[in-house]
Amino acid sequence: MKAAEVIKQATAAGIRIAVKGDVLLLEATTAPPEAVIELITQHKAEIMDLLRPGWGGPAEAEVSWLDMVVAVENEAGRHRIWCDELTQQANDDSLTAVERDTLQRSFASHARDAAIFEAVLRVIEGVRDEAVGDDV
Repeated sequence: MKAAEVIKQATAAGIRIAVKGDVLLLEATTAPPEAVIELITQHKAEIMDLLRPGWGGPAEAEVSWLDMVVAVENEAGRHRIWCDELTQQANDDSLTAVERDTLQRSFASHARDAAIFEAVLRVIEGVRDEAVGDDV
């Protein structure tokens, strides 16, 4: 099994993995499955190599304009989807005042985040156009 597959399994199990110096940091909201912990332990060196800045890890991976645009569009879309879902939930007449207030706050937060990501997308596209032209 490759380190990327172990990271994928860990993520699916609710485990976040980070590297700090020579230490692998794990964070989970619930007790993780022992089998996943064993996989992480077995592949610790490869996981650290993959995640560590430098040595070809994510910090030095090449990121294209398209990569940035797609990532930002996905985030903006995710927040727009949440806004749609929360709007549908808000139409429920059986909601208490506290539930309705919570939905309104969550909607406002997601709407703000969507607007931020859409603004970032415009900045990225503007910088890209200035840097390399429209033929990217």
